[in-house]
Amino acid sequence: MSSNRYFECQALILKVKPFGEIHKIVTMLSPEFGMIDAVAYGAQRPKSRFCSSIRLFHQLKAKLYKSPRNDFFKFEEILTVYSCPIIEK
Repeated sequence: MSSNRYFECQALILKVKPFGEIHKIVTMLSPEFGMIDAVAYGAQRPKSRFCSSIRLFHQLKAKLYKSPRNDFFKFEEILTVYSCPIIEK
């Protein structure tokens, strides 16, 4: 397992859409990487560790894994840095 496939970045969530029955595709804007599409596997499950962090306009600190087979990133860890509840409504 190569260590150069793991990235850490801060990003702002711009779009969230369902992917299959239980996953989500998240489009984010990051100062380091620009626009990023990442998959949050199992994020639509109520007990998912990503369920509360993946909301529109949340600012995140994320650890991502870049798959060698496709162009998607995969979330490994998410930490919410800032959320704006006024904009969410």
